[in-house]
Amino acid sequence: MSLIWVLYTHVSYITLEIIEQIMEVIMSLATRVVVFHQGREIARGSPREVTGNPAVIEAYLGKRAAKAAAGHTPIELMGGPPP
Repeated sequence: MSLIWVLYTHVSYITLEIIEQIMEVIMSLATRVVVFHQGREIARGSPREVTGNPAVIEAYLGKRAAKAAAGHTPIELMGGPPP
């Protein structure tokens, strides 16, 4: 992780492929994210857009979670205050 942080803080533009399950890591490093599920791309966008994508929520948390998340912002889903 320290090498990634050094690159991140000293280079103005760089593309890295990071395979990570802990979303906090991705949210802190990435400006654009591509999400794959079972070998297929299911979402692409900013970390905020991707974490609020119903297909991503369903793939990783299940249909019940996707239904419960409908109408909420990604920040609310992570326990933050509503806008």
